[in-house]
Amino acid sequence: VYRAAHLGLRRQVAVKILRPSLDDEEVFALRFRNEALHTANLAHVNVATVFDYGEEDNLAYLVMELVPGEALSDLVRREGALPPDQVRAILAQAALALGAAHEAGVVHRDVKPANILVMPDGTVKLTDFGIARAVDGSGHTQTGEVLGTPHYLSPEQALGAAVDHRADLFALGAVAYELLSGRLPSQGSSPTECVMSMLQGDRPALRALRPDVPPALEAFVDTLLAHDPERRFPDASS
Repeated sequence: VYRAAHLGLRRQVAVKILRPSLDDEEVFALRFRNEALHTANLAHVNVATVFDYGEEDNLAYLVMELVPGEALSDLVRREGALPPDQVRAILAQAALALGAAHEAGVVHRDVKPANILVMPDGTVKLTDFGIARAVDGSGHTQTGEVLGTPHYLSPEQALGAAVDHRADLFALGAVAYELLSGRLPSQGSSPTECVMSMLQGDRPALRALRPDVPPALEAFVDTLLAHDPERRFPDASS
């Protein structure tokens, strides 16, 4: 990702370039185009805006809003567990972004701290819709292929089953757990190991790790992290 000056828009932008020489370059390129399509159709203050998509000299690129600030993953790495009020503010804005995506018929499928940007004024921007999928099932995946980051995958996603917007809610719960506790909710290096860790109940209760977490906030996170999608909130606006 590069910082650049857009002469037409007369503003600073971020230019995201497709990495060349990939083993499955065609599929990756299709996902890259999907990111442009999905994000360009989302007009929301909490979603990083895509201005343009193009290809030149065998390189595909996205021209995106330049977001001042840092990835939530860097913030947590530097500061550790965050205050509950700050976590509430981040979750609320991320949920609004997901709600806009879901209303547009798009499931993100890779919600994680690295894809949530935090600006100096506290504004949150959701980004990286590279593996997003339309709710109608269209997308560029192979049978049995598992996409996403293992520690934030819902059980159904980790097992390669069909997913809907509630997989994003589970991932948001995993992010919330990490922000509040300073540790990941599941252990393991593969989707299978992570989901087994989750199903076996290896996740300590939040208030056992952090007594100052309000009971209502702990209950909110536990609902997001329910193994059964039917037990999670019905939508991001809840």
